[in-house]
Amino acid sequence: MSTEIKATQEEELQEEFQIILEGFSRILVAKLMQNEQKHKFGFSWKKPDWEEQLQREMIKHVEKGDPRDVAIYAMFAWFHNWRTAPEEEADWQLEARTERNLNLIDSFTNHLKESYEIEIPEEAVLSFFDA
Repeated sequence: MSTEIKATQEEELQEEFQIILEGFSRILVAKLMQNEQKHKFGFSWKKPDWEEQLQREMIKHVEKGDPRDVAIYAMFAWFHNWRTAPEEEADWQLEARTERNLNLIDSFTNHLKESYEIEIPEEAVLSFFDA
């Protein structure tokens, strides 16, 4: 293949990418404004403290199947220079998080018992993890 033909194909491909990107950008802006009208997020996407939430929401939206929402979360991740999925946890991190969560559950069940006289048997709590 000659260099001239290859350059022409690359130019055509770049033009096609430009066209599709411009169309997708228009659709994304419309979806962003629709989401803003519905949820009133404003500029909260600029805050630096929601990386984990973004990662969880992005996974949910991948499963829902709307590429516009996925692209919006990807754009926010790009803006913040964040990963789109959490880093893999080391064993000690997983153990620490598990212990924190179990302590929270224990505190909550104690609160229910002391404040509302509602007692949740330990078996019921543990059965939740088998669900």
